[in-house]
Amino acid sequence: GCGKTTVGQALAAALGWPFFDGDDFHPERNVARMAAGIALTDDDRLLLEGLCGQIAIAIESKRLIDTAQQSERLMRTIIEAVPDNLYVKNRQSQFILANKAVLKQLACQSLEDLVGKTDRDFYPSALAEKFLKDEQAIFESGRPLINIEEPSLDTQGRPAWRMTTKTFLYNEDGEIEGLVGLGPDITARKAIEEALRHLGSNVVEVREGAAIEAAAAWLALAPAERELTAIYAS
Repeated sequence: GCGKTTVGQALAAALGWPFFDGDDFHPERNVARMAAGIALTDDDRLLLEGLCGQIAIAIESKRLIDTAQQSERLMRTIIEAVPDNLYVKNRQSQFILANKAVLKQLACQSLEDLVGKTDRDFYPSALAEKFLKDEQAIFESGRPLINIEEPSLDTQGRPAWRMTTKTFLYNEDGEIEGLVGLGPDITARKAIEEALRHLGSNVVEVREGAAIEAAAAWLALAPAERELTAIYAS
């Protein structure tokens, strides 16, 4: 030979890489023919070509898997970075993904406690039916819900308010396969708005900063739970 193996082994050793000789990819029959000085035919090379094809497929499969795993990690990082409730549901309104804010609100220890369930498993019947009806309506109409104020529950199961947006999740064919929901908690804002409404015209003459202080003072006159319940029922 011309010394290809010797040079290849020396380079592999110097670089710390594994070394594979061309003969390593041939069946014993081919190796014996080449050692005897018999040239390989096209038929002899078919097996090698098939093996190379399998190697190429395996490399591409690993690349796709690595890319998918990287995309999933990126998506999880983005989802968890959102402090507000963020979740994904399928067309049957079943949860398939959610961030920690949702898990905390619904008292789920892990994502596995949530996946496959619907709002019926976590909310009072009337509220759950409202959510489900709204979601099925947007699937039928093809129009998302954007910034809708609606009642909800806080992490203690008490009445709360959220600013809800529900838009569509599409598959690779452009078909709607689910929805993505976002729901920041606006309970405190709603409580202040209600307090200001009770204060009425007196607030008009008060500077903005003093108005908020006056609203907070008004809220202190009654238990927060009673005030939130009044808002929730209105």
